[in-house]
Amino acid sequence: MRHPRNHHRQTPRRRFFPLLPAGERSLSIHTSVRLEACVGNLRYSNGYRRRRERERWRHMRADCYICHRPIDYELKAPHPYSFVVDETIALARGGTLTHDNSGPAHRWCNAIKGTHSLAWARERVAQLIAQGKAPQRAAQVSAGPIRCSDWFGGGE
Repeated sequence: MRHPRNHHRQTPRRRFFPLLPAGERSLSIHTSVRLEACVGNLRYSNGYRRRRERERWRHMRADCYICHRPIDYELKAPHPYSFVVDETIALARGGTLTHDNSGPAHRWCNAIKGTHSLAWARERVAQLIAQGKAPQRAAQVSAGPIRCSDWFGGGE
């Protein structure tokens, strides 16, 4: 028997429903939302492994395995030529988050690939580059002389 003082300290138990085989619809819509929340997004289910894999590829400084062009590892996330890790066989198609199933890619190349095969993505990216539809890379800054501003009365 429970002690009356400890009764209020107990937390409610969560119910975890077993996944049903495809085609069975005996669970309500509300329950399926709970199931989806329990399963979660496979991409974020193992953050440690994903971060470790990203740092491994970053350390190797390899070229994009889709377009075979160099990656600027210093560019940040919104830039189309920034570095991302791509899964050769997408997680949505049953791939795993391992070194054998991943490779470094440009963000733009990875977006073109999506869940398609690597061969299809290489062909499609080559087509888009040949048609001139690839995003423009940042213009190289020339290392010329620095011009003095008029702010301090230099006027040169």
